[in-house]
Amino acid sequence: MPPKFPPPQLITTRSKNKTTHPGKPVLDARQARRSKQEMEEVRAQEAQQAQEEKNRLANNLKTVAQIEDELLQEDIDRRASNPHSEGAASFNPHSHATGDVASPAGSNPFADTIGVDESSEGSQDEFRPPPCEDGGSSESSDGESEVAVESEEERTSSKKRGSKKRKKARPGRQDVVAVRETTAQKPPTTGRTHDSDNLKRKADEVQVKSRTSEHHGTKRSKKSNQPPSGLLPGWDRNQSRATSSVPTRDVINVDEDSMVQYGGLVEDGEDDGVEQAAVSLKSDVKAGVGKKMPSLIKITESKAAPQPTKKEVRNGDLKWRLAHLPPGTENTFTNGIVPRAKAKAGEQVNAWSELTVEQVQGIVDEVYGAGSHKVGGSDVWCGLISYRLSNWRNGFGAAAASAVKTYIESNPDGMFKSQSDIAEFVQLYTEIQRKPPTVPFHWKVWEVDDNGKVTKKGCFQNQLIMYTLAHAHFSDFEDVPVVAKLKIKPVGALILAVQAVEHAFKSWTTGVYVKNSSPKGYFSGDNYGDKVMKVTGKDGRAKHVNNRQATQYVPTIEAFEDRHWESILEAVREILDASNSKRKRSRSLSSRASSDFDMEEPEAEDNYVLVSDED
Repeated sequence: MPPKFPPPQLITTRSKNKTTHPGKPVLDARQARRSKQEMEEVRAQEAQQAQEEKNRLANNLKTVAQIEDELLQEDIDRRASNPHSEGAASFNPHSHATGDVASPAGSNPFADTIGVDESSEGSQDEFRPPPCEDGGSSESSDGESEVAVESEEERTSSKKRGSKKRKKARPGRQDVVAVRETTAQKPPTTGRTHDSDNLKRKADEVQVKSRTSEHHGTKRSKKSNQPPSGLLPGWDRNQSRATSSVPTRDVINVDEDSMVQYGGLVEDGEDDGVEQAAVSLKSDVKAGVGKKMPSLIKITESKAAPQPTKKEVRNGDLKWRLAHLPPGTENTFTNGIVPRAKAKAGEQVNAWSELTVEQVQGIVDEVYGAGSHKVGGSDVWCGLISYRLSNWRNGFGAAAASAVKTYIESNPDGMFKSQSDIAEFVQLYTEIQRKPPTVPFHWKVWEVDDNGKVTKKGCFQNQLIMYTLAHAHFSDFEDVPVVAKLKIKPVGALILAVQAVEHAFKSWTTGVYVKNSSPKGYFSGDNYGDKVMKVTGKDGRAKHVNNRQATQYVPTIEAFEDRHWESILEAVREILDASNSKRKRSRSLSSRASSDFDMEEPEAEDNYVLVSDED
């Protein structure tokens, strides 16, 4: 009965992997994340350990180099004291058989090959690494390590790791040789020559190979010249196509009557020339010989003509001047172009925006005739008009500041007895008190009874707003137009007047006029124009919000009827008639200038309309 063999061992899971599931989230993990301070301490400790490991390896390299120097010096001293040890040993070819005769029991087949001439081979203690395919350093055959001796734990852990790929290369022979700082002196000459003048240990790959072959008794056999089966004798597949030739049948000496041929049945007049040419052509194509490279196209960089800078266009001036205008257009520009540009800007829904090139071209064509002058986006026409409109907007801030200052200094009805009274008045006059949001200075009449009920009349018809609108906008025109002749209402100019009064009150919040000279204290589009702001919501997510500081009043003004505009324009006429600061113009111009520009109402969720109590 045949013996029973135990069942084969099945593939099982390692014990440590039975409870390990890579890729599966740990749902019951309660370990809290380490703080930033803890992570910094961990990183500092790891850096310190890495530095200590680096220092340890450097010390080990120095120790190995010192040991090698001592051993080499010992070899040199031994040669000097015993010169007969360098004699050449005789080589007995019979000591190593070719493999046909076995060595006697207890004998060492390599005993006769150890005593090789030391004058050419060096000492037995001399380091000779075996040949390495990659040309790099390898470990010595006698077990000497390239680095410091590892501890028992490190050797055990390295055995457990097996053939795992190391992340960082360990120091090798080259590192040890580089650390060696001392070299031994040459021994006294005994008439024999050495292969190398440098007595440091070097690896001679050729001698090691020859010694290895002699030790093992290996012997290469020559290849026979017999033709392989199935090929014609004398055919060489490595011959070049230019010198290839096929032996004739006479050379082959094959029986004509025989049906057996090398390579199968061959007819008369046929040989392997076709197959040989095909093999050679295929190898050439694989090597890239038969490929034709396309002609290279040289790509040259075409540099565009340099564009002149704005300063060069202005003939070296920092800003545009009237002298840059075409000859004979300076007076007409001041008296005709500028008033029309201000009227056009006052009709825009957003008066803080600049006029477009098409709008400027329309004004120039209206004054000088169609096609007389071409307007560009960065030429003198748009540049000078931008300067004049900037001064026009600043005029609203100056007029509002003058109006508020005159009103407070006039002390109507003796209401301002101290600075605290002025500060309290400014706070009540500019505080948002109702929904939709509004403030008392927006209204011509703002009354509060004993029960706290507010009565408001005349939206945006406060005397401070009317004074600002009259002196900043309509004073440039010889007469104030009537409502019936207005095609487009001055919405933008009225919004600028409202914002200018709000800006002027900010200088009196302490009861004393304090001018804010910082950029945030300017009456400019950066502080009062519409802009998109990035804010953080309640959920912690950032979002973009359109801050409509100027266009928030557009729905209210567009809801005005003609009687509201008539009241506004009538108040402006009365202020200008009573004032002597109105400037005369050589040409009468009303704010009914034609305009093809239609500003769309921006979409917003917080649109509101202020309604008077008398409506």
